[in-house]
Amino acid sequence: MPSFKIGDRVRLAKGTMLCSSREELNGALGVITELVDDGTRLERITVAYEGGTELRGIYAGIFDRIE
Repeated sequence: MPSFKIGDRVRLAKGTMLCSSREELNGALGVITELVDDGTRLERITVAYEGGTELRGIYAGIFDRIE
């Protein structure tokens, strides 16, 4: 899994549980606003979407970076 940085544009990966439960975010482009360092080995990020939706401290492995 690639490391993300603040400002990267991301999309929820298809087939993830969050993608299924948050249909309004399917295909939506988000921007990483925070890298969460909580002392664990998991890479966690905060992603903001247009319209004010924000996913805070979410596992980065469920996102695809958009070049």
